[in-house]
Amino acid sequence: MAVIKAQDLVSKVKDIAQKYKTVYCWGSFGFPITSYNIDRLSKNYPSIYNIAKKEELKKLIGEKYFAFDCVGLIKGVLWGFNGDLNKANGGTVYCSNGVSDIDCNTMFDLCSGKTSDFSSVIPGEFLWMQGHIGVYIGDGLAVEATASWNNKVMITAVGNMGSVSGYKTRSWTKHGKCPYVDYSDEITSEKTSSSVATVKECNNIYISEGIAAIRKSATTSENNIKGRCVNKKYYTASQIIKPSGSNQEWFRHADSGYYSALTDYDGTKLFTLYGTYKKGISNATVKVRASASLSGAEIDTLDKGTPVYLTGKTAVSDNVDWVQVVYDGGLCWCAKLWIDC
Repeated sequence: MAVIKAQDLVSKVKDIAQKYKTVYCWGSFGFPITSYNIDRLSKNYPSIYNIAKKEELKKLIGEKYFAFDCVGLIKGVLWGFNGDLNKANGGTVYCSNGVSDIDCNTMFDLCSGKTSDFSSVIPGEFLWMQGHIGVYIGDGLAVEATASWNNKVMITAVGNMGSVSGYKTRSWTKHGKCPYVDYSDEITSEKTSSSVATVKECNNIYISEGIAAIRKSATTSENNIKGRCVNKKYYTASQIIKPSGSNQEWFRHADSGYYSALTDYDGTKLFTLYGTYKKGISNATVKVRASASLSGAEIDTLDKGTPVYLTGKTAVSDNVDWVQVVYDGGLCWCAKLWIDC
């Protein structure tokens, strides 16, 4: 019986990774770090929580930390974790919602559609390797509680789909759909988002606020990823698209024709509107420079007939009129004489 929608599961595990102080502790599912809970863990797992480990955890008392292990992160969310520091279990209700207290391998055994083909994975699916489990959150990323790196709940890259700059990478063995999670919204979005859509023409410039994927179509299917946007870089849009059956808006990249989502499916903003552009075209070979000066560093040379995207800002230097353009994710400059617009 499903107890949570896939998009809500993804939102909750991302919140735990990004908004809470966490520490990896075997046998935990959202406990606040208190003397009572440290003693409880020590009693249940004396070989793990020895004197040295207990002293290490005691340093976190009063610092608003919550403890999870890998499957405990999942069980904690399914049992209703809400970050309540005043409750022994952080707001979870043990073995509630028909979800038993099972280990990670048993949890994955319950999943359907288990496969090692990661081109078909959708957000909310469980990722598994022997003795470890995590949750896929989209765009090649997962949330896992792990002692491998920073000893906490963290967002990591799914190595089966490629590395992501700024994230540790783990390759998993299989993924599958958990019976406690409702994937109907995700599947509907995959099937319908490319069929009927509201499309508006635009000339927007966006600043990336994260690592949104660049896709061949305005869908969350993982096999259509062409690349990734770079944080704090500039991107030009020619259209805004709202696919039918999706809660996301997308934009079409003016230079490539590919697509990126403006927001994640949980509402997280992936881009900020910077301004608008005017499209021009080079009327000769023209240099793209880092600054409005003949001595400015040369970024690239554009051939005649290359589209350029002007921000509207101008400058005069070295007796030359310059126009600012968006190029390769940056704000650069070209001599106005060689741009028709």
